[in-house]
Amino acid sequence: MTLLQAQQKTLASYLANGESAITASTEGSVTYLLTDRRFITYREDDDRTISVTSQFLDNLGGVRIRKEEGNNFNTDSLAVGLISLLTGVVTLALQGLMPGGLSEMFLLIGVAGVLIGVIALVYVFDTEDDQISIQLRTPEGEVVESLQLNEDSMEFAEAVSKAASNTHTPDEEHVKTVSA
Repeated sequence: MTLLQAQQKTLASYLANGESAITASTEGSVTYLLTDRRFITYREDDDRTISVTSQFLDNLGGVRIRKEEGNNFNTDSLAVGLISLLTGVVTLALQGLMPGGLSEMFLLIGVAGVLIGVIALVYVFDTEDDQISIQLRTPEGEVVESLQLNEDSMEFAEAVSKAASNTHTPDEEHVKTVSA
């Protein structure tokens, strides 16, 4: 994600000499900056309170990335819409068979049922978007940072994983050469 020039300047003030920014992602009032050494969280609240935290990548034991799929359609809204619509249509159909005062009540219930049904059916496709969940973990498995990003942030998540991996040198004892 492209940061505004003002954001770039603000975040650059938190970098140490020789530290390089790799990528960033913004989610609402929170900006996540990945450098070659750290994962920085920059949060500016509505009351202009700024908080900055950072996690050194070489202290991480792992990164967990999970893509959570959103719903294709809202099943609750579909059920309410169909039931209300059916109730409204049936009530309107029976309205003509009812005597005076009861007929007016059936008309009111029928119109309300149809309106509620149509409104609920409009919201059937108002669904949640896919999300990317990232957890930074200690070598013991404890979560030190957890964040939710929109579905367009998979490249950022992959960059976090690669940067965390690059800060660790492989242990020669566990490195094996595989031949074809």
